[in-house]
Amino acid sequence: MKKTYTKTTKHQKTNYEIFRDQQLKDPKRRERYEAELARLRLAEEIITLRKKKKFSQTELAKKARMGQPAIARLESGSENPRYETVVRIFGALGEKQIPA
Repeated sequence: MKKTYTKTTKHQKTNYEIFRDQQLKDPKRRERYEAELARLRLAEEIITLRKKKKFSQTELAKKARMGQPAIARLESGSENPRYETVVRIFGALGEKQIPA
């Protein structure tokens, strides 16, 4: 059976997307938004790698020489970690490079 593909129509923005785009025209808001987004992406990367290695938060914390609550805060995205902390966590996960 031959597959046929149809052209997709241009995505129509939602009210949220329109509001967000308007708000991000302000450079200070954009800077805060991008910083928050980076923190959440880092948290997501830590969670993904930890689960891939089948580590619990407690196991990762022990390997990184820190407490489990600190790992939980980082994974929730509620904490902005120091560079040294990120290096320790990624080292404990066996990663040689920290994602950009």
